[in-house]
Amino acid sequence: NITIFKDGTKTINFNYYQKIDYSNEIKEICSPDEAIYIFSKEIRNIFETEPIEITKIDLGYYIENSKNNYEYISKPYYRFYINNSDTPFFVNAYTNTFEISSPPLIID
Repeated sequence: NITIFKDGTKTINFNYYQKIDYSNEIKEICSPDEAIYIFSKEIRNIFETEPIEITKIDLGYYIENSKNNYEYISKPYYRFYINNSDTPFFVNAYTNTFEISSPPLIID
């Protein structure tokens, strides 16, 4: 996060996470077409009659912490933007489930 002030001064804030441990387990994620299918079915529960046009899709990783902020886990999510909403919608790429909101993603 970079902020540039009118007087020319700058502040830079960032997070740095050290790699503590990792899992050797390979996990499959759903394909983009599967995510689009789930998204298209579930978005109709929110926008029942309006036309919906997907304007952007990307894949990113949500980092969540657990165990008193000592362990960080990244989970892949597809993020969808549509023409009649500024709010993104998400499909969890591990579970292939639709989610209305999710914390900010780190986009790959």
